[in-house]
Amino acid sequence: MCDDSPLRRPATDRARQPHERLGEDELTGFGPSSAGIVRFPVDIDGPTPLVVVAPERYGLVQHTIDVAERFARAGWVAISPDFYVGVRENEANRLPALADDIVMRHVAESVAYAKLDPRVDGDRIGFYGVCRSGSWGLLAAAQLPAVRSVIMLYGGAQPHEWSRSAHRTVPYEQVIGSAKAPVLGIFGEKDHTMSVTDVTRLRDEFERSNRGYDISIVRDMPHGWINDTMPGRHRPEQAEFVWSEMIGFLHRTLDANVPPDEVQWSFRSTIGADYDFTTNSRQE
Repeated sequence: MCDDSPLRRPATDRARQPHERLGEDELTGFGPSSAGIVRFPVDIDGPTPLVVVAPERYGLVQHTIDVAERFARAGWVAISPDFYVGVRENEANRLPALADDIVMRHVAESVAYAKLDPRVDGDRIGFYGVCRSGSWGLLAAAQLPAVRSVIMLYGGAQPHEWSRSAHRTVPYEQVIGSAKAPVLGIFGEKDHTMSVTDVTRLRDEFERSNRGYDISIVRDMPHGWINDTMPGRHRPEQAEFVWSEMIGFLHRTLDANVPPDEVQWSFRSTIGADYDFTTNSRQE
């Protein structure tokens, strides 16, 4: 049985800071090199689909825990690997980018761990990727047929995703074309990390690959607007829109009675007539 016990943090009077990563003593071991957290719905009735929750570039922090717990409250088992377990910040206090094969090692070990629990339906998996991890659901779907639903939240469309390197040896176009799991992509007009043109490039590749998608570009939204631990970028009303979209999408795509043999395309974009990506800036 999976361990979804409360975080085992040593007793302290100091509150966890928003970007403070979980300590390794607070994590559940998933495999030889992976660990993280698991959250179950309160009333779980029979095998339940699994949602893999990947973090922003900050690693496994409080916001990621909150996201996993909200998916669990909505009725799915949520598992969030610490993709940076054992990795330290660099001189700029940033976690380094991860190679695709390292990402998939953590995904594979966490999914294998979850599937050992009879409460988990390992044949119906959703993947939530955000910011830096936006493309990771596409990677997972390309290698794990059980991934039937991919969420990309203001991530996965940045220009660097298309570059071949030691981190990504398989072309992004090939990753996208290697699976048919439908994609929900939600992006912001004021995102400083990717332009509207970057988003439409991703959309066009989905169409070339005959892959289903539902993409929205939301007016005035900066990068990271559902993260309520960052007041400068959090937009409460629009964050609830994101949650309603994600919950509805997972219900549709992880429903056991809905065969994944239909390709639907939906693109909605609201931007200003004077849109200029060069004026977008990072919000704290």
